Amino acid sequence: SGDLTFRKIMPALYKLFCNDSLPGSFFVLGCGRTGLDAEAFRQKMHDAVCTRGECDLARWKDFAQKLYYETLDYNDKSSYTAMARTLSALEGQYATGKNRLLYLAIPPFLFEPVISKIGEAGLACEDGCSGHWTRIVVEKPFGSDLKSAAALNGVLGRHFQEHQIYRIDHYLA
Repeated sequence: SGDLTFRKIMPALYKLFCNDSLPGSFFVLGCGRTGLDAEAFRQKMHDAVCTRGECDLARWKDFAQKLYYETLDYNDKSSYTAMARTLSALEGQYATGKNRLLYLAIPPFLFEPVISKIGEAGLACEDGCSGHWTRIVVEKPFGSDLKSAAALNGVLGRHFQEHQIYRIDHYLA
């Protein structure tokens, strides 16, 4: 629900959708502290995309149907458990094969507690037998110095395997 999603992520996802570069079986579950329902989230994302004049209203309607939102208390494990239930229901509805991309567009001070709660809620798991995958994108500064970067790496390593982790800076990507 934040500025990075508004300015960068949602316009990029919409462009990918319009270029038929996303799989047919996808959905977006936005999560954040802001109290929104799915319709309010869709309207906010419409504003993110369509105020720039890049919006085909017919395509937007199809894209918007795949947008969902859930309010998340970053420090409450039960919020992540509820998110896991929502993800599971949407994965069944969209037949995604349980493939998940978790994109942390959050302030860096939240990385460690959020990653820990994601892991504790079982959202980092993969199953090589069934072929589903989970990836996490950690965006923005990866720590403020070597010590904090190592600590963040440690938290990631407790919950994710290295092949699951993407560390990026959106200004360099």
